[in-house]
Amino acid sequence: MAEKIFTYQTAKIFYRTSGKGKPIVLIHGFAEDGDVWKNQVEFLKDHFYLIIPDLPGSGKSEMINDMSIEGMAELIKAILLNEKIETCSMAGHSMG
Repeated sequence: MAEKIFTYQTAKIFYRTSGKGKPIVLIHGFAEDGDVWKNQVEFLKDHFYLIIPDLPGSGKSEMINDMSIEGMAELIKAILLNEKIETCSMAGHSMG
């Protein structure tokens, strides 16, 4: 699994990538981080290109200026642009 950090606005944002195939973003819930998906990664990585962020203020990611749901959505869009991905599927739980 590759670990990546990029700067969004002025915050360092951490995410992981793994696998090959159609891209899917796995979004964790409130008070968790991307590690919550570790059991699913083993199966999914053989079928999909996984993008697993630590949302701002969680795990290894710093907080961003706009911590609203809309702000989080813009961050996910920025991650996709950073990965040069135009379309993907998403899966989440709880707040994700």
